Amino acid sequence: MEHGVQAKVTGTSTYSTSLHANDKVAEIVGNCTCPAAEYQRLCKHCVALGIYVNRLNSDEEQSAVNEMEKLKAWLGEKPHDELLEILWKQLSENANERQKWLFRMNASQDNVSSDKLKHLIRLALPEESLWDYRDVSDYFSDAEEKFAVIFEGIDCLEPEKQWELSLYALEILAAVLEEIDDSYGHRFDIEGRLTQNLYDLFDELDWSVDQKAGWLLEHTMNYGHDLFPSVPGQFTFSEEVEQQYLALCSKEVKRQVCENEDLVDTSILWPLIEHAKQTKDWREECKLKLIKANQFRDWLELSEICLENGDELEADHWLVKAKQVAKFDREQRDCIKQEIEISIVLDEHTKAWKLGWSLFDTESTFNQYKELQKLYDRIEKQHCDSDYLIKVEQRLIKHYEKHDLKMVSSSYGLNSYDSILEFYLDLEQVDKARSWVKERQANKENLLKLADLVVTSHPIEAIELYHRSLRSIISETNNGAYAHATDLLIKLKEKMAAKDHVLFQKLISGFQAEFKLKRNMMKLLKENFC
Repeated sequence: MEHGVQAKVTGTSTYSTSLHANDKVAEIVGNCTCPAAEYQRLCKHCVALGIYVNRLNSDEEQSAVNEMEKLKAWLGEKPHDELLEILWKQLSENANERQKWLFRMNASQDNVSSDKLKHLIRLALPEESLWDYRDVSDYFSDAEEKFAVIFEGIDCLEPEKQWELSLYALEILAAVLEEIDDSYGHRFDIEGRLTQNLYDLFDELDWSVDQKAGWLLEHTMNYGHDLFPSVPGQFTFSEEVEQQYLALCSKEVKRQVCENEDLVDTSILWPLIEHAKQTKDWREECKLKLIKANQFRDWLELSEICLENGDELEADHWLVKAKQVAKFDREQRDCIKQEIEISIVLDEHTKAWKLGWSLFDTESTFNQYKELQKLYDRIEKQHCDSDYLIKVEQRLIKHYEKHDLKMVSSSYGLNSYDSILEFYLDLEQVDKARSWVKERQANKENLLKLADLVVTSHPIEAIELYHRSLRSIISETNNGAYAHATDLLIKLKEKMAAKDHVLFQKLISGFQAEFKLKRNMMKLLKENFC
């Protein structure tokens, strides 16, 4: 792959792993199909691939490859009996390798025992009380080595035995985790392989349609333990099993509704809801969701579904319910947004515009202005205020002035009240933007945008804007910030006319004087501009 590498990395299972460079943030990004990659930025398989690639072209690695080739040739010259003795000695000293070969031998003779595998599973996952992450890491590293043997044995068995042992191993793993703090997910390789076994094996089990559907229903309502895989989740099964499973879910929902509607198990509703979505039966979807609807979000979602499917009156009915229970400002705003959508469908454009303006008026930010602009583009213009941009500008200035920006020090604070500058930049009102930032604080990203707009027409101002922005970046005092500042300076130099390079050099000299104690920054300035 361009700017990266891909490989198959073998751990407890074999995973597809890749690394590539993200030039925007100057870092390495990793992807892996292992379970740990879902929450870790770089899993251990990515790290292993990085180490391997780093060594691949080194003299040491090439020397090791040559030595292996020589060793292979040397062993090829040995008599059969001598090779057998060498192998025997190795297996005598390595219990894991010996166990692998015993499994292979027994598999060839159809003699792999479930009881033996259960014994090995218990040995691989002994009950211990571990809370230090280093001890936990060592525990699961050792378990992974043992499970490499166990999985090889499990794979030799018929599907029902594989299923039974995978369930057993998950139960043992869940039990030992009661006394082991695995917050870093060191178990994920083992857990992921066991879970995948269950997903893959289910369809191969020699069970009847009723047995499979019944098992799915039972474990939809009761996982049994924390590590049990999600049901139906990624289980594969036939269309007949699916139909029977859904029929059982529907029957169970009806039974629970009759007993106590408030206690209907949500887990058995979701398969029915998902099926309704897939078959585009939106009325059935609403009917099912209505069973558990009791909160703001439930009513609003029903309104949205009805509107998407052309029933505006029903959508308005559920919106009224949502309004009645909306407690927070965000919920009330979401109701107004939905009312706008209904108004547009009903051709009530004047109402839609008034509602849109009320949203902006109560939250006068650049993002809300952009939402208002989208609404303006969607409805007939005679229903809108022709001078709405003037009113938006006035509201954004008022929003800025009612806050004491001298007290705002963080970038987050500036982002909250920088809307008027973003508004000017969005409309390319450069002169207003120039005037605005002369005596006011502003977010560095917006200052840089303005600087790039005026770099040709007003180079002195552009240099000053870059100075204000880059001072903030360099002051972060880390190599990433230094590299970012240097990249921006390189791009600025490219944009400036040749006659203005004297101004640019003054900017560099100013930074060298101001940040002379930041050695890494000085090194970058010297390498790129001196």
